[in-house]
Amino acid sequence: MNADKSQERRRAERASVCTEMDLSLDVDTIKALSVNVSESGVQLDIEEPLKFWLRLEVDGKSVVREAQIVWAKKKQAGGMSYGFEYTPDTE
Repeated sequence: MNADKSQERRRAERASVCTEMDLSLDVDTIKALSVNVSESGVQLDIEEPLKFWLRLEVDGKSVVREAQIVWAKKKQAGGMSYGFEYTPDTE
């Protein structure tokens, strides 16, 4: 088995696209439970995933989807990278 494939956890094919998009957080105040605290940060547990609305261009069409964060990591050059998973359409 290819070592790279054993680490692959994606469920769908990806296409590299670099485009500006809008990201809206769909919350007011959320109740959370602190799990651990240090001088540099805190781990929180919340009952429901944070819901986001993403608006982006796909194949020249504007697409709006609800999504939630499924992973996050700090970039070496600064900033953050986030992985979002679309929530299933209810239609």
